[in-house]
Amino acid sequence: MSKPHQTWVHGCSGKTGQFVAQSIVEAKGFSLAGGSGRYIYSKELEKTDKASSADNLAAAFTENKVELVIDFSGADGNSVLLKTIKSMGTNGPDQILVASTGLDEAAEKSWASLEQSKKVLFAPNTSVGILVMKSLLKKAIPTLSKLGFDMDVREAHHIHKLDSPSGTTKSILTEYTQAGVQEDKVQVHVERRGGVFGLHSSIFTSPFEEITISHQAFSRKLFGDGSVMLANWLNSQPYGIYSLEDVEKSIFNA
Repeated sequence: MSKPHQTWVHGCSGKTGQFVAQSIVEAKGFSLAGGSGRYIYSKELEKTDKASSADNLAAAFTENKVELVIDFSGADGNSVLLKTIKSMGTNGPDQILVASTGLDEAAEKSWASLEQSKKVLFAPNTSVGILVMKSLLKKAIPTLSKLGFDMDVREAHHIHKLDSPSGTTKSILTEYTQAGVQEDKVQVHVERRGGVFGLHSSIFTSPFEEITISHQAFSRKLFGDGSVMLANWLNSQPYGIYSLEDVEKSIFNA
């Protein structure tokens, strides 16, 4: 029987990060080695007095023999994680699932130098349902754009959501541009209200009918369980930099 995958949750003190840690504890083949937020956390998720600096993270990764890092931090936390991984070279974790909030293109490209020595998957949304939604959009967008349907993308999140539009919405909009639809042909609507976990809709409207492809999250637990699924997928891949598009092609043969 193989040993469980020693897993670290970077951003474990956040609301979603807590659910991710719970999913790791429950999942077969994984063991929670610890986590980090502003501070380092033990495998029991008890906060220590050590700040999450690159040096302290590297020491924790080494001590706990961390193989996989799941990153649900923000842009600053992701930057510290990258510095840590680079400083450790081949001694550090070789698998990183990046689900950080609010990363720009430059931040993502800064990971490119690791493509020959690490497995890195960028997943702005770890929901399995979003993967299905994007797969459906690949079929719907080219057909409905040719038929002259108006196109709208709508999202709603809780009032504490930092990035606007969300990383998920940006990835959905990529489906339109890849299908040859100009950016100004897609109306984008962003709402921040109440405690909404996440609602994403692609709406296609003609004078006579409307088609909606939509996904709504009911609990942050889905992001934790989705992270486990994506981590299993990443484990089976060779070194490289991956996106959810690669996961879609692998799972749905898109």
